[in-house]
Amino acid sequence: MTLAALQGLHLSARPELWQSYATGREAILRAAKPVTELKSRFPQRAAEIDAALRNTGRDATQVAYLPLIARKAEAWTVLLDAKTAEVLGYLPVDSF
Repeated sequence: MTLAALQGLHLSARPELWQSYATGREAILRAAKPVTELKSRFPQRAAEIDAALRNTGRDATQVAYLPLIARKAEAWTVLLDAKTAEVLGYLPVDSF
C-alpha cells in the first residue's frame, strides 16, 4: 500500500479500506463537537451558522459538527444530528 501511495494511488481510493457510515457512527459521534462551540470559535460567522441551523430544522443542542475536507482540499464543516450522526448540512467554514 505504501508503494502504491508513493505512485499516486491514495489510500482513500482503496475500497478494501472503506467501511459503511453505520459502522463508523459511534466513532463519528465521539469525535463530533457541539455546534455551539463552532459559533464561539467563529463569532464573525454566527449569522451563517444560525442560518444553516435553521435549515436543519433542529435546535442547536441537537446538532454537532465535524471538519470536512472537500474536493481540491477545501476545508468545510459538516453539521450532524448529535444523536444519530445523520448528515444535516454543510458550511464553507474551515473548522479544523
